[in-house]
Amino acid sequence: MEKYDNILQQCPDNVTLEQVQELYSKFNGNVVDILSNVWNIDNIPIKNQSYDENHDNKEKWKNIRDICSSYEEEMNKFMSTANTANTTQAQTVELDPANNVIQS
Repeated sequence: MEKYDNILQQCPDNVTLEQVQELYSKFNGNVVDILSNVWNIDNIPIKNQSYDENHDNKEKWKNIRDICSSYEEEMNKFMSTANTANTTQAQTVELDPANNVIQS
């Protein structure tokens, strides 16, 4: 009886215990087939994306990639400029091992 109750809990409200028992014997205990039958899953049309929706999604992702690429280019320019500025301002640093002092 517990197996029927578990299936019945997953069924729509208008399904009775007797219907579940009949479907259980009809589908040889296959819970997926029973639930598919009571929820009429076979009769629900699957929405196919139209060409326009696919095309719009591709355009959106292309725009996102373009934005990311331009951001990366700008970051590379900034970093190379920052590296150039740091190397031109670099000072010679010497370590005096006897006194553990850094001299510029």
